[in-house]
Amino acid sequence: MTFVFEEPPAQRGGAGESPRNKEIAEALRARPNEWALVGENEKNDGLAARIRSGKAKSFAEGKWQAKTRRNEDNTVNIWARYVTEVEGE
Repeated sequence: MTFVFEEPPAQRGGAGESPRNKEIAEALRARPNEWALVGENEKNDGLAARIRSGKAKSFAEGKWQAKTRRNEDNTVNIWARYVTEVEGE
């Protein structure tokens, strides 16, 4: 086996924020507590995971919820909302 010793390339992304994430977060904050379809026919549920975890800069502050439903073609639809009140209180 041959190894190539070199510095890894600079990390892509991370420092900035996805324009898509920013657009979604702004729209959901404008209509708190309402579910919105934010991803249709997605390849995976990565967007939902970023919303739930708050790891994406746009979703770092506040409380977010996301739900997914798998389609027959194995793609995923994603609904999300920005939560300002707890249901049932």
